Formats: sequence, C-alpha cells, structure tokens
Amino acid sequence: MYGVLSTFSKAQWTNKTVLSDERLRNLVEHMSKVNLGNKKYPADLTGDAYEILLKKFADISKSKAGEFYTPRAIVKLLVRIISPQPGESIYDPACGSGGMLIEAVNYMNNSTLCCGRVFGQEKNVTNAAIARMNLFLHGASDFTIMQGDTLRYPKIVQNGKLAQFDCVIANPPFSLDKWGSEMWEPERFGRNIWGVPQP
Repeated sequence: MYGVLSTFSKAQWTNKTVLSDERLRNLVEHMSKVNLGNKKYPADLTGDAYEILLKKFADISKSKAGEFYTPRAIVKLLVRIISPQPGESIYDPACGSGGMLIEAVNYMNNSTLCCGRVFGQEKNVTNAAIARMNLFLHGASDFTIMQGDTLRYPKIVQNGKLAQFDCVIANPPFSLDKWGSEMWEPERFGRNIWGVPQP
C-alpha cells in the first residue's frame, strides 16, 4: 500500500501514473477485509485515528497546512475560551477539516442537544469533504457543512441575512494574499464594523 495515502495531499487520485487502477483496487480490497464501521469501534477511536492522519498530511504539506489544519492545542484553547454549552449553536466560517467543531462538541460531552446545532463553511471542496468525514467519524450525527468562500459568499443565511449563532469559532485565512479584502470595504452584510484586516 506504499504511496497510496501520500497521493492524497497532491490530489492525484485520478493520475494513473501515481495511483494505478491495480493499486487502488488492492487498497479497496484490503480495506474491505477490515470492519471500520462506527458500530464496530467507538467514535473517539475512529475519529482520533482520522485526526492523526490529518496531522500527518499537515506535517507533510507544511506550506498549505493552515488551509485545513489548526494545531490541537490552539483549538482546545479557543474552545475553552468560548465555552459552548449543550443546546447552543456553533459555527466555524472557515472550518477546514472540522477540528474546531469536533472539539466544541467534545467540550459539550457529545450531548444530544448538539444535533442540528453544528454548522461550518469551507472554501476548499476537498477540505469541506474532509470536514464532513471527520465529523461523521467522530460520531456527529446531525451537522451542516457548506462548501464555498465564506468571506465573499456566505451560504448559511436566513431570510437574506447572515444566520446568527450562539458561538462562532474560526481561524480565518487572513494570511492569504488574496482572501477578498477588496470586497470587505463595502461588505454587504456589515461584517466589517471593526475594520478590514491588513497584511
């Protein structure tokens, strides 16, 4: 199975010279022998294994790691600061791999009151898929992850206005050269009341 997972960070699943049909078939057949369902293992075990893989990918792709992975120590600190409570809604507008949302649910002791109260949006289509998978593998059963550029085109709106949440946690991509600062001068939703971040 050498070389299969390392291709993920390069998004070359369809490149036959990197990942041949035979290698992909062997991977699927090998993984089919292992029961990886959430009913077979505790969600924490499956989800934590997935988090370890995400960290490995982040370590390998250092320059782009910030797009989908925030170090766990920072995530835990931010969640402790906002201190979400069961029944409160939580939103991450730049959710990457979903780590902050997962930590928030963990902080609330995986309360059933979290169901339907977890929301995120992520610009990168692959990262949005990773976030959905990550939440699912951690046992979350009812959450909403939208794909799209939150800063330019927020998708979680109600009656033409931005949806409101009890807790908002994020690691916005303000370090990127072209994050959309030009659109925040006349920002249509009024999110620039405290000014526009400068490089």
